[in-house]
Amino acid sequence: MKKYQITFLVLLTFAAVFTVGCGDSSKVPTFTKLPFISTRTVDPATPLFVANLDGTNVTGIVTNSSGAYSPSISADLKVVAYSSASEIWVTDAKGSTPVQVTNNTANNFYSFYVKVSPDGSKLLYSLYDGNSWHIRTMNPDGTGDVDLTPTLPAGMTECYSGSYSADGSKIVFTCDGQSTSGVYLMKADGSSVTTVFTDNGFLDSALLTPDGSKVIFVDYNNGPVAAAARRNLKTFPHRAFHPQVVADSPAPFAGLVSVNPDGTGMATVAANAYEGIILNSNLYYTIYDSDLSLDQIYKSNLDGSSAASISDGTSDDYLAVSAD
Repeated sequence: MKKYQITFLVLLTFAAVFTVGCGDSSKVPTFTKLPFISTRTVDPATPLFVANLDGTNVTGIVTNSSGAYSPSISADLKVVAYSSASEIWVTDAKGSTPVQVTNNTANNFYSFYVKVSPDGSKLLYSLYDGNSWHIRTMNPDGTGDVDLTPTLPAGMTECYSGSYSADGSKIVFTCDGQSTSGVYLMKADGSSVTTVFTDNGFLDSALLTPDGSKVIFVDYNNGPVAAAARRNLKTFPHRAFHPQVVADSPAPFAGLVSVNPDGTGMATVAANAYEGIILNSNLYYTIYDSDLSLDQIYKSNLDGSSAASISDGTSDDYLAVSAD
């Protein structure tokens, strides 16, 4: 009898190890809506919209102003966050009255970027504290604020954007230094920071594929000009990502690229895309359509294949860029 008990315990141990190694898929929420910014004309007027993942059933969400930036949504649709007028605001997909959850202006601080964790429990956002940009988290009601980058990665002077993994356990983020930019991974509490990729170009919009096998980010390939545009977010948030901002640079604008978590195996995912997000197992990104003279949102597989526009071709649509 004791022999069978020991065997059973060994099997349970192996099962536990196997479960931890593979991850718990039940902790990965499924998204049904895409938040985006648009110049579409609706009544009441708003720059913020949500749509089905194929671009249909577009619905406006009333904001606090005519300008909004970096919208993000929880899978359960209960938390929609965006930045406007230097502050972070929170509402929901039903269009509840937006609530300001930062107090930046009073402190001469600034925020332009926010991402909701997939389960809606945390906001990941950027904050300029008068000295440098840092990546921080807080609860959707503004409490529990934590600086995840009190010590910046070696050679970096600011960290400004990031996103959660599909299960919310990790954060991939971007930083900028005097001569290089970098993409980094860390646990959701800010610990265990590892370097993914560094380059003398300007890097942004870092994403982690759901299986963790690839890191996707925007590679501007021209650090000084793009970095200057990023810093101009204080005055011109709508200019930051647009490829026309860096059109005069001698180096080409690369777009969305992917690498392995150790920085190897770089491949182009979406040339000329200047922002992106991952929802479920699909990549969404924005490209300027020169034929339409409009910015349009595309949906593709994570490797960039099977790309197709989900915009209607009548207005500028963006994943993050301000419409003010």
